[in-house]
Amino acid sequence: MKRGRDMNAIKTFAGIALATSMLMATVGAEAAFSDQDDRAYSGTLACGGNHFNRVGGTEAQRSSYVLRNYGDTPIRIEQMTLYDATGAVIFSADGTSLPPFRNSLLGPGDNVLMPNQTTQINTQDILGESGLGRNVRPITVKFDWAADSKTILPDFSWVRFSRARVRTFDPATGTTTFEYREERGRHLNNCRSISTNKGRDGDDKDKD
Repeated sequence: MKRGRDMNAIKTFAGIALATSMLMATVGAEAAFSDQDDRAYSGTLACGGNHFNRVGGTEAQRSSYVLRNYGDTPIRIEQMTLYDATGAVIFSADGTSLPPFRNSLLGPGDNVLMPNQTTQINTQDILGESGLGRNVRPITVKFDWAADSKTILPDFSWVRFSRARVRTFDPATGTTTFEYREERGRHLNNCRSISTNKGRDGDDKDKD
């Protein structure tokens, strides 16, 4: 009897293992965001993020936003908005007043990301040195984008990273500066497409 029960247990375990492996294979077979070929005229992407100092101000927790245009059509960043944890707007810029991005591909008076271009901006560039308080973090960032013709959805991602932060005060000038040193952690996350305008059926047939 014991041998029979053991064999039944083995069969049950094998069945569960097989079902689990099939489920994992199905999940793994689904296309990643970067592999999708959905097209639209415009949309909104939402990203997470954080921005604060810790360990007595000696470590900075920041977020970096990376924008990529994989399509063959220029895209415009029409609006960039940052919300704190309560939903309050803490920064907003339309297409004419974007802050300078790290490689100068986007910025004041230039909101167009050309095909195959990639650009980046950090929360440090927008919110400065002052970290957000515990009750108003983490943050949400939304990018509204548009194109003149239907194009592959842009790929937006965000990276949370932490670095050592050293404060230096110059008594001669009365100024305080901060230096960022070794990186202590990094994690990449995909932004989420929360709305798209795909137009009517038959629009841009040559590009579908």
